[in-house]
Amino acid sequence: MQSNQMVVEQLLNTAAYPLLTGAAVSLALGKLTRIPRDAAVAVALLAGFAVGFFAVSGFGEFPPIKVHEWLPYTGLPPLILFLVCSKQGQKVQAIAALVVVALVFWLDFAPITHAFSVPALIAWLIGSAIAWLGLWHVWDRSRDEQPRREFFLLFVVIATGVSLVSVLDGGAVIGQAAGSLAAASGGIFLASLLQPKLEAGSATIAVFLCLFAGLLVNAYHYVEVRPLPVALAYCAGFCVLLLKHGGLREASFIKRTSLTCLAGLLPIIIAVIFLLMNAPVDDYYDY
Repeated sequence: MQSNQMVVEQLLNTAAYPLLTGAAVSLALGKLTRIPRDAAVAVALLAGFAVGFFAVSGFGEFPPIKVHEWLPYTGLPPLILFLVCSKQGQKVQAIAALVVVALVFWLDFAPITHAFSVPALIAWLIGSAIAWLGLWHVWDRSRDEQPRREFFLLFVVIATGVSLVSVLDGGAVIGQAAGSLAAASGGIFLASLLQPKLEAGSATIAVFLCLFAGLLVNAYHYVEVRPLPVALAYCAGFCVLLLKHGGLREASFIKRTSLTCLAGLLPIIIAVIFLLMNAPVDDYYDY
């Protein structure tokens, strides 16, 4: 009986609360305020993730002591900067992206700077920044050419991939956090069925990708998930490139979204198979 209660509690914390928060906040802000739809969605995404994260991990102290407790705060720089720059040109948004990268990855790497030599730390920061900027550029360009509602389902697929590889390689806490991000994205998609004008613009994309990056950094550096699954989970983010394919531009929403989600699932499936085939003998969670 007690184990069943624990399972129900984990499902509520990781899935139900973030999903309901994402849906409720996006609908409320979209209908009751005059803020841009992208702002409503970005706030709802971060709020849903934060609710799930704090429900599982607790609020703790500020500034956080544990490394993973910084995760919800990594969504604040992109939320603020991209909302301020939402009506600016591409050059201003590019500068905002650089500032966001510097802030977010510093938050991610600062607690373990002592574990790196200066050249190694610089290499990791530059490499991570380039990887994030490349992914952000792909998503932002795809947003200009396609309807944006399918992005919410792509968020679900990608975040679920991080959750699976983290849990299967011993990172239960990071896996639950990624599950909360997937649930919040799913809640916003459900809200978009009721309010189709809800869309994933530059602020929403930036918030999601910063949380996605923070989860991957935590999974690799702190939980020590193996490199191949982390790389495959990152590659799943490039599934959005299919939306730029000429054959999908005129396709129906269902066909376009289904094919793109399947493309995102492929590297995740490979990562899961790899982890299952190379599972440790015991079932002990290191983190």
